[in-house]
Amino acid sequence: IQRQTDDRIGEATSLAIQARAREQSGDQSAALAAYTQALDLASSIGDKTAITETLTAIGRLHLNRLTNASAATEAQRQTILNEALGYTERAYRLADASNNSTLLMPIHQQLADIFEARGELARALAAERAYTQSREHWFSELSRARYDLLASRYQAEERERELSRLRDQSELSQRLIAREQVVRRMLVVAVGLALLLAAVLGFRFWERERVNERLRQVGDQLRSALTAAERAQTRAEEADQFKTEMLGMAAHDLRNPLGTILGFADLIRADRATAEDIQRYAGIIATATRRTLRMLGDLLEAAALDAGRVVLHPQNIDLHQLVTEAIERTRERAAAKGQQISLLGSQAARVEADPERLQQVLDNLLGNAVKFSPLNGRIEVELKLVEQQVSIIVRDDGPGFRRDDEPRLFQRFQRLSARPTAGETSTGLGLAIVKDLVELHGGSVHASSPGPGLGATFTVQLSQRIATPAASQT
Repeated sequence: IQRQTDDRIGEATSLAIQARAREQSGDQSAALAAYTQALDLASSIGDKTAITETLTAIGRLHLNRLTNASAATEAQRQTILNEALGYTERAYRLADASNNSTLLMPIHQQLADIFEARGELARALAAERAYTQSREHWFSELSRARYDLLASRYQAEERERELSRLRDQSELSQRLIAREQVVRRMLVVAVGLALLLAAVLGFRFWERERVNERLRQVGDQLRSALTAAERAQTRAEEADQFKTEMLGMAAHDLRNPLGTILGFADLIRADRATAEDIQRYAGIIATATRRTLRMLGDLLEAAALDAGRVVLHPQNIDLHQLVTEAIERTRERAAAKGQQISLLGSQAARVEADPERLQQVLDNLLGNAVKFSPLNGRIEVELKLVEQQVSIIVRDDGPGFRRDDEPRLFQRFQRLSARPTAGETSTGLGLAIVKDLVELHGGSVHASSPGPGLGATFTVQLSQRIATPAASQT
């Protein structure tokens, strides 16, 4: 029937059962033929479990043939054992690949019997050990499965008891809720009446307050508009004044270096100067050009700061290294005047700041110190770290400044009583740029002097972590 209905799995199982029945009846040849048919059929459908079981049964059949063939020669015995071993090892490989402990356990025992019959006691002992381990593992898994089943049943019973308790509590809660709903309805009616009365009174009060609030808002808007208009007018006046001052300064201060460049360029073009003179003229032109570029740079930077076009790009920087680099950039100019620059204070100071803009602050402060310090003078730079504040202190032993000069130090285009010690020029913008850049970082800068001829001290204070509004200011 299974063959007619093409039930290959059932047919393979029936053939294996027939083979076992013929083996038990002593008809080993018929049993082997039935096992072979069952193996072929199981292989055609790819049933690895049936293939493994059939191979094991064929191996056992050959091993039983050896037991019944007591009159067989040694060669015949070895042939039978080889056949039994071959089928059993094929079954072992399939079972081991699928990691099926249920199939591996009888295979290990069968291999132990085969190796013992072949006289290979070491391999027999290893197979017997593997059989023992497989059996222990199987019993362990069986015990674990039994434990899990009992635990699941216990948990199910506990859940059922919990559900029953919850149902009882739910019924009690529903009765209490029903009682509370009656009381709540009565309270709602009473509260509704009270709210209706309060709403009438509240609406009258709210209407009056709304009118008053609207009047206050209109007044605030008018005041804000007037304040904004005044600020806009002040800024327009300041911008116009700055433009006038910048144009006047540019016309006055740029005339001399540009005249110098043009004059010495004409001397070179006259083709009457010697090579030595040309070299000297070129040096003068280069100096005048650098002076002009410095003036233009200060003018453009001041204009950008005044227009609010400077954007900070803060980073966590090593302030000691930044100051050291600024000193190295200034050292050549200081050496030309025989001046010494020293760095004191903390080497572990770090700050959140825009490194390029902070370098500009340091270059202006150090350049100012070199410009106003005497020949063979001394300049000190000190770093102080107090809690979350970092101070950069620049001291010089120059002419200092009078007390009445102090309010104008950081203003644009200011000419103070002190003069550069080697005839250097000044745009009057350097300290104003320093103040704007430091305040853009959320810091502050101030200067002090004991008096004329006693030097000056400039102190920049920065927070170690830059304020968010300053970082995004444009």
